[in-house]
Amino acid sequence: MGAAVAPCFPMDDDLLLHKEVSYRAYLVASARSAPADDGPASALGRRGGAPPAYVYPPALRRPAPPILPPLPTLPTAWPVALAVRLGYSGTTRLLVLWDMCARLGGAFQLTPRRLPLHALAHALACHHPIDYALATQLHCAMLRVIARDVTGADDPLAGWAETVGGPLLALTWPALTAQLLAGADDFEAYSAVPAAEAARGMAAGEWVAATEEARVGVLGWLADRVLQARE
Repeated sequence: MGAAVAPCFPMDDDLLLHKEVSYRAYLVASARSAPADDGPASALGRRGGAPPAYVYPPALRRPAPPILPPLPTLPTAWPVALAVRLGYSGTTRLLVLWDMCARLGGAFQLTPRRLPLHALAHALACHHPIDYALATQLHCAMLRVIARDVTGADDPLAGWAETVGGPLLALTWPALTAQLLAGADDFEAYSAVPAAEAARGMAAGEWVAATEEARVGVLGWLADRVLQARE
């Protein structure tokens, strides 16, 4: 996609591209617009220098173009090889997490702050010590935010929050995450793996004991807890 076309591109997936094609067909069928390849009219439009553009979504209070502009050429898609093997829902959750980390990396004090997708995938896989270090950063940052939301000594999580604020968080975060999961009644929305199973290995302090699907589910669950926090 050329640089001049990119700012006018309002679509992110095949569904919206299908809407573009369907809307163009509607404009042509209702005689509101002539197709881009409609003989002399199209040639006149091309001679006028009509650039490739999208007409969906329709602009308010603006008539349909008399001649549809050429449809820009979409960039060639290429597969992304990740370090983790996830299903469709797990991959979707990974992309949502990546977007959140990219936006909040400064607030979370991540290194690097603009987290690459491959780095997040490696943090889930934990094949190397540096991957585990990034996983530690992510979890510790989220646990600290959640702990700040615990107020009062009578809160059931008061002791947990005090431990999160202590000096051993970088060593005990898997067990602390497992303790938080123990009271979760909404984890099934984030992973097909039950919360008890996801927390079993983490309770012994082993993040890698959980499956990759469970790990991305745990991170997604923690991220939503962070977004719901009062501070």
